Amino acid sequence: PIHEVVRLLGWPVLVVPGDFEAKLASGEVPVVEVVSSAANQRAQGGVGRLTRLMAGFNQEQATLRLAVRGISPAALQALQVEERDLANPATRAAQITVMLPFFVLMAVLYGALNAALDTTAGERERGSLEPLLMNPASRLSLVVGKWGAVASVGMLIAVLSSFSFLPGQWLLRSESLAAMFQYGLPEALAFLALLLPLAGALAALLMAVAIRCKSFKEAQANATVVVLGVSVLPMVTLFNQEGEQAWHLWVPALAQSTLMGRVLKGEAMGAADLLLPALACAALAAVCLVYVARQFSTAAWR
Repeated sequence: PIHEVVRLLGWPVLVVPGDFEAKLASGEVPVVEVVSSAANQRAQGGVGRLTRLMAGFNQEQATLRLAVRGISPAALQALQVEERDLANPATRAAQITVMLPFFVLMAVLYGALNAALDTTAGERERGSLEPLLMNPASRLSLVVGKWGAVASVGMLIAVLSSFSFLPGQWLLRSESLAAMFQYGLPEALAFLALLLPLAGALAALLMAVAIRCKSFKEAQANATVVVLGVSVLPMVTLFNQEGEQAWHLWVPALAQSTLMGRVLKGEAMGAADLLLPALACAALAAVCLVYVARQFSTAAWR
């Protein structure tokens, strides 16, 4: 019957013998049995809680027995260990908000994604791109105009993402959490200074990926590579055992994630820390825009 209970209910069962209280009163060590099934993940998850409960019962009984005999339970402790954290409050708070830069980056990316695909592959699929190319304006000026519209959408998402945490702090009901999460106007402006160049670079990169596609759905499939890259790059700082490296500031998305982590920790940033990611984003945007302009000039668009 016990095995049927474990199989049907999916919880571990504690089997207590009938002479448990008698043995416990006489000073003997009664044996209890924890029945579970390795094939049932739910039962296995409950075994740990049940064994910790029994360990707590053992500790309580040991303390009571020592107290009855007039022995202080502190006599069993050879030393006392106290932990001291040298990190400042901002650094400890950053451990809670470690994924915050990741979500902000993804918001900017997805904000520019549909606009970038629609202004390139979407217009090509609808047949509205060829009449546009018949205008006397240069191909590069057309590309820059489209890029400006797409980048503006991404930058708007960056502004909303950066400043949305200011009123969001009003919703924190925990006083300890509200005290640890120190995000004010300087932090929002720092986030914005980092995200605006990235929004422009991502807009150009998405347009360069989509310009080779003949349909909106094909462009969505190809843009998955960009989404995957932006989502994986910030993880480098989490799994890197050697800490932050100098080359991190030259990689778009990774640089922004690294510096936003510094902002949340309350660490100071110099002008060079902001300039290097901006230059990398500007270089990436320039290369992508030139590529899109050349694609507009090929015979495939005539």
